[in-house]
Amino acid sequence: MYLSPLHLLTALFACSTALAQTAADPRPDPRFDPTTGQSTQVWRKPMPIDYTHATIEIDIPDVTIPVLTGLTTLRGDVTGLPISRIVLDASGPQPLEPLAASVNGLPVTWKTAAGKLTLNLSDMLPPRSPVVIAIKYNLAYDKNEGEGLTFKAGDPEAELESRRSPFIHAQGQAELNSRWFPLFDSPADRITSEVITTVDSGYQVLSNGRLLSTTPATPGSTQQPRTRWHWALDNEHAPYLVTLAIGKFAIVELGGDSTARPGISMPLYAPQGLEDQAAAMYAKTPDIMAFLENYFDEPYPWPLYAQALTPGFVWGGMENTGATLLTMRSLRGEPGAADELIVHEMAHQWIGNLVTCRHWDHLWLNEGWATFMESLWVQHTQGEDAYRASIADTLRSMITRDALTAPQTPAIVSKRYSNPDDTFEKKDNPYGKGSLVLHMLREQLGREAFDNATRKYLKANRNRAVETDDFRFALEAATGQSLERFFEQWLLRPGIPRLQLEQSFDAGSNLLTLKATQTQLIDRFNPAYALSIPVIATFADGSTRTLTINTTTREFSQVIALSQRPTTLQVDPNLTLMASLRPRLFDLTTGGTSLGEVEVEEPTETLAPTN
Repeated sequence: MYLSPLHLLTALFACSTALAQTAADPRPDPRFDPTTGQSTQVWRKPMPIDYTHATIEIDIPDVTIPVLTGLTTLRGDVTGLPISRIVLDASGPQPLEPLAASVNGLPVTWKTAAGKLTLNLSDMLPPRSPVVIAIKYNLAYDKNEGEGLTFKAGDPEAELESRRSPFIHAQGQAELNSRWFPLFDSPADRITSEVITTVDSGYQVLSNGRLLSTTPATPGSTQQPRTRWHWALDNEHAPYLVTLAIGKFAIVELGGDSTARPGISMPLYAPQGLEDQAAAMYAKTPDIMAFLENYFDEPYPWPLYAQALTPGFVWGGMENTGATLLTMRSLRGEPGAADELIVHEMAHQWIGNLVTCRHWDHLWLNEGWATFMESLWVQHTQGEDAYRASIADTLRSMITRDALTAPQTPAIVSKRYSNPDDTFEKKDNPYGKGSLVLHMLREQLGREAFDNATRKYLKANRNRAVETDDFRFALEAATGQSLERFFEQWLLRPGIPRLQLEQSFDAGSNLLTLKATQTQLIDRFNPAYALSIPVIATFADGSTRTLTINTTTREFSQVIALSQRPTTLQVDPNLTLMASLRPRLFDLTTGGTSLGEVEVEEPTETLAPTN
């Protein structure tokens, strides 16, 4: 395209103005390193091999000492380009110490550096050729607290005998399984898996899938008897979901033909002596599974659903495929107190495990959904008022926390983070904000339309890794709506809108004027939000009328003709918008206003809670 001299001068003036504005902005721009000019974004790593199966064999000579010998065998196929080396994740914190490594049965040389294990091939492997990698290694895991394989020493003073013995458990999310076995550690990959564990007899071992066998093994380092446990999962899942738990557990079966969900085994693992208390707290497990199957219109996708209350587990829960690990703190309180935790982790078996976020910048697809399902469970069991109260709690938390702006704060969907674990604790957090995005979509599209679109999305993407646009495309295809602007302003920018509302009524003409002013920062990075704000007008005879403020600008006023003076104006009483709206109620008979139950005096920036 040809540009005239006038066009060129106009463009140069615009550029100089933009540069002057940038220079005048005192806020540093965190999107790049000012010293090097390098972008601060994190990109998904390449996948030169499509891994399909992992067999992890570990031998623990003495369960009281956090040292093991491992043999990991990875199977897959070279993808589109020939390769001369293989790079695996092997991060430590004490690096894996390979004793031997082979590819397709041939020994290879290797080196470890910066959390990576590189295998050098003697010959190029062509595209689509099969690959079998075997690595034998030693590992000390005494320092892996909450990351990789964690060792919890027994307490000799504990009242329960089971607590006087050690417990061992894995934590693979986000990319932490490489702290106990080498692998390609990415949520974009999907593998079947086997975990074979040899450990002192008298301990229970839990992993993913089905328990294929338990057989006597050679005695350990102190000649104590040992047992070999072989677990296998034939369904594909992301590598971070491979798990292991070892301890003196009692096992209680929560499933059965007389429950709300017959036909699926639901073993509950609890330290011996606590099984009755745990069974009472987790009694709703079958009801929750039946609820989730009905909502997603998708049968539970894994062979069984185990839950393990694990001493030393530092998080709330971890949704490993078919084998959720849970904090001992969940036993506090009366039966039912852990129901929302159960819902959250079990919901991940569909959203997170069956369909997995491709990269951690799309984490809200996992955590936002699991958090939203907690509210839907409340709606299912306690009714609409309780659902609204659940949404109000989350919204109040967001209004308190989320005084955030671009580019200083990464958005809920953003590649700006230094470590995958950082994405779980964003200020623009994937839990609460993610759940409110789903709530808004469900209210704006209609509940039935949203639920049906969600079911189609699940069916179309089962056993796949997805990104945010996959979900948007599914909603658009099912409803015919354009949601690009919605996703842009609620997911690709941080913060929430904050509005000051005013009203005036002219009794002579019965004209109501509504004014809305967006008070959050508005600049070139943070434009005004596009909002439709429902206002319910109630009249003296008890009748109501729904009014709508449609605004895309900093300030907007609207004049509406009414038949009579309203007694009250309620602003978004059903909480369909993730926004601070002040006030929430106008009383036209007294002239008073109310902030309502979700507004707070001043927002603050605090970290989002973890799972």
